[in-house]
Amino acid sequence: MEKEYVPQLPFPTRLHKDRLETEFAKFMAMLKQVNIRMPFVEALSKMPKYAKFMKDLLTNKRKLGELSTLMLNEECSAILQNKLPEKRKDPGSFTIPCMIGSLL
Repeated sequence: MEKEYVPQLPFPTRLHKDRLETEFAKFMAMLKQVNIRMPFVEALSKMPKYAKFMKDLLTNKRKLGELSTLMLNEECSAILQNKLPEKRKDPGSFTIPCMIGSLL
């Protein structure tokens, strides 16, 4: 009794991409159900497996299928709240007085 010959896949990374897409869909489903009462970065640090997906979203390597509305708490960053500090002009050069021996 001989075993049937099963050829190797010509592009095995293609299956890996499908698995990543499945995991990404699962991550997005979980993210839509999450009600977090802690800083977002802390929540991501507690689930490192999904940090790569979030990085891909933030660097625009992946697109969200639809726009979502998120409720933000007071601990969100200033960038998300558009409360960045006012941009100031360059103060110019400065000098720091110091003594080396008897020289000024």
